Amino acid sequence: MSRRLLESMAIPAELQVNPVMVAESVSEAFPVMSIVGGRGEQELRFVSPATLVVVISATAVECYDEPLPPPEEDEDFAEDEEDEDPRSTAEDILGHVSELLGLEEEEESPDEPTPDDAADRRAAAIVAALLQDGLLELVTPRSRPQVEGRLAHLLAHGMHDAGALAESIADLSGVAEFYADDAQMAAVLAKVRRGG
Repeated sequence: MSRRLLESMAIPAELQVNPVMVAESVSEAFPVMSIVGGRGEQELRFVSPATLVVVISATAVECYDEPLPPPEEDEDFAEDEEDEDPRSTAEDILGHVSELLGLEEEEESPDEPTPDDAADRRAAAIVAALLQDGLLELVTPRSRPQVEGRLAHLLAHGMHDAGALAESIADLSGVAEFYADDAQMAAVLAKVRRGG
């Protein structure tokens, strides 16, 4: 059966996404019939719409429409297949994955200046200060962009609470150890804000 690509979304390489984790999250939010694949790629088939197939890898989420084989005897069964529009469900799934990975699109409010550059600079300075003070240990040096990216996203969306930021950093897969308590985190934030 030939597949037709409905929707797709690239995942930034620096996020180091685990396809299994993403697939599990999708299966909790949508009626998934089966998940096949290994650590590198997960293929999800849905109860409804039955023609929707979603392939999740570390670099992309692709949604396909794959026609079902014609039913052998039960002709009435085919009538029930048009229960949901695969494209609209595919869009919902990509929206769910975007939110899960912190990639929500900023396009919805074009009037607001996007604070991304400032947030990126602050996040890089905060991570540098945490590393310098021995409050943060990364799994590998390659984990640093993931931590900075997550922090920049939170800052750009107005989160400035030291405790909440500390918790978000500590939960990241690229973080080996996070030693800063709320007060130390607040001190680092204040130091970065002063530009020191």
